[in-house]
Amino acid sequence: GNFLDPLARSYLNIVRAVTEEGYEVQRIDLNGNRATATSTRPNRMTSVQLELVMNGDRTWSLSR
Repeated sequence: GNFLDPLARSYLNIVRAVTEEGYEVQRIDLNGNRATATSTRPNRMTSVQLELVMNGDRTWSLSR
């Protein structure tokens, strides 16, 4: 389906970006064009904080 609400679309795109890197999202903290995703690797207990940034085309990517 399509997410029409921009905030909902941002959360969806963050989850997709993090999942593409092999993580499972546990929590997202969104602040403007930056986000922190508390995530884990499948079958692991240790969580990591992944920093993301919104690109000019409104997609999200991990900041390196």
